[in-house]
Amino acid sequence: MPFGLTNAPATFQALMHTVFSPYLRKFVLVFFDDILIYSVSLEDHVNHLQIVFDVLRANRLFTKQSKCRFAQASIEYLGHVISGKGVRTDRAKVAAMINRPPPKSIKELRGFLGLTGYYRRFIKNFALISRPLTHLLLKGAFEWNENATKSFEELKTVMTQAPVLALPNFSEPFVVEVDTSGLGVGAVLSQNGRPIAFLSQALSPRHLGLSTYEKELIALLMAVEKWRHYLQSNHFVIKTDHFSLKYLSEQRITISLQQKGIIKLLGLSYEIQYKKGVENLAADALSQEGSKPRLSPSLAKDVKSYVQTCEVCQRNKGEQVAYPGLLQPLPLPDKAWEHLAMDFIEGLPKSQGKEMILVVIDRYTKYSHFFALTHPYSASQIAQVFVDNICKLHGVPCSIVSDRDPLFSSLFWKELFSQLQEKLRFSSAYHPQSDGQSERLNRCLETYLRCMTGHKPTDWSKWLPLAEFWYNTNFHSTIGMTPFKALYGYDPPLPTFELICQSKVESVDQMLKNRQLMVKALRENLLKAQSRMKQQADSKRSERSFEVGDMVYLKLQPYRQISIAVRKSLKLAAKFYGPYKVIRKIGAVAYELELPPGSRIHPVFHVSQLKKKVGDRIVPSIDPPYCSDNGQIRVEPVAILEHRMVKKGNRAAAKVLVQWANLSPEEATWEDYNFLKSQFPEFKP
Repeated sequence: MPFGLTNAPATFQALMHTVFSPYLRKFVLVFFDDILIYSVSLEDHVNHLQIVFDVLRANRLFTKQSKCRFAQASIEYLGHVISGKGVRTDRAKVAAMINRPPPKSIKELRGFLGLTGYYRRFIKNFALISRPLTHLLLKGAFEWNENATKSFEELKTVMTQAPVLALPNFSEPFVVEVDTSGLGVGAVLSQNGRPIAFLSQALSPRHLGLSTYEKELIALLMAVEKWRHYLQSNHFVIKTDHFSLKYLSEQRITISLQQKGIIKLLGLSYEIQYKKGVENLAADALSQEGSKPRLSPSLAKDVKSYVQTCEVCQRNKGEQVAYPGLLQPLPLPDKAWEHLAMDFIEGLPKSQGKEMILVVIDRYTKYSHFFALTHPYSASQIAQVFVDNICKLHGVPCSIVSDRDPLFSSLFWKELFSQLQEKLRFSSAYHPQSDGQSERLNRCLETYLRCMTGHKPTDWSKWLPLAEFWYNTNFHSTIGMTPFKALYGYDPPLPTFELICQSKVESVDQMLKNRQLMVKALRENLLKAQSRMKQQADSKRSERSFEVGDMVYLKLQPYRQISIAVRKSLKLAAKFYGPYKVIRKIGAVAYELELPPGSRIHPVFHVSQLKKKVGDRIVPSIDPPYCSDNGQIRVEPVAILEHRMVKKGNRAAAKVLVQWANLSPEEATWEDYNFLKSQFPEFKP
């Protein structure tokens, strides 16, 4: 019988019951894979163990030694602790009850009552104590009140005072004490003054109007039925504080309940004794095992606080929370081609010598240009493409949003924009989400090229001009029109069979009016789309903020890794570094940190990369790893150990074995020589 099937548990239990049936309840108890062997002496225990092992061996059943306990004076079994002194509750489960907050729903209430009800045999008058809580389970009755609070706290209190129940001795007589109140009935089974089990039951509405005699008789019959397996083999005594029940067997039957009672008591050897109400032998028998200290009610809270303030945990464990930081959209542009977004699509198969695509987007009209480029590339090459194709057609932009690619961080690129007296706006370190437009466009472009190239992916460069035309002339949901129309004010010219053309001066005026209406509609659609995007994004995010002076941990996880050496050395690196002090808040979701001197990291970080330090104790952190100016963790090359030539397509490519800083020669990696030079221009092997 394999695991996972619906009837697997029942089949397994039936198997265990069958193979151990000759010994069940003689010295073996079986519940699924929990086998309990009990013996009077050590010699008997060894013999019983041998019998059980023989049965297991004969049926090809195996046990795991690490999960077995032998010759124990006390053992936990099915939520109970069994010893020579008796049976008591499991302290771990009692602690779970004590630390449980008041239920806020019927489901939580059922869970609490189920947990406490498992130990109801240890609690005198359990049903009466829990009655206000069970009443809340009725349809439409769940409304937490003072009575429910009192019952909830009293249940937790009596659970901590649960007595140690004696184990039954079938050679000694049993005593059943019954009692009743206006709302319920209760009983206790004992031997020699020590309780073996408690029983309580709330009276149903139809029983509340019965006489005291009938209620006492109900309690007596309920106890006998519940513990019949204890009582049927020996003589036992029933004690009640209702005098007339002493002569139950001698009374004339006048009600049906008497008739039912006499029938249920037939065949049992018993004696009914009268007990005065002031006598409470069961209460005297509530002896607790005090050899072990009780759990502190605040222990779970103290442990949680200790774990939260652990320095090692705060640095190395991730956060299981919604994405921190609400979406902060970029300001809307006022004109076309003043504010751009740029990105690269890399990792493409070589097509006519090209291996990557430069994507340039106008953030106002969404009009885009795609340029196929060779790889590796340099900043000067990209700048030339930008001037020849963007500046020539649309002028020099005021700002560009990029994802801090190494290309944009190069000195040449910064110098170019400095000469043009323009501003290059970078995303926050390690946070490319602010460049969301280019990220989404990249996915659309890749999908289009994938569909058009089919089984010839190396032909993607031939389809790139059509891909640009397709994107710019298709309806864009954000702006409510095509990017072509948003830029030029009219729909793109398409092939048509109408050859007759007309021109009037009035048509020019109408075109200008339509242009003004279109610009107004464009801005309204942009605002609506931005609001819709923020609402959708914030539904899956959580708000997080810090004050100047707060100590925070910094998450350094680069989203782009240059070399395999980085992946190998950073696989088990700390997730968080610090703590560092917040010295300034920038905007709504960015903060400037006071980093150690010499750190080559942009000091402004998105709130999602920060985590507030918990606790006052500060353990000095190791310095953050060496990072490039674009915020990516990098390992510097120190030497080239070996050269080789490899075939790459129709040409030969130079590969070098690079030794990295702070890594041993055995951890050297093979890298493309041209790519190495482009990434580390200062490195002179």
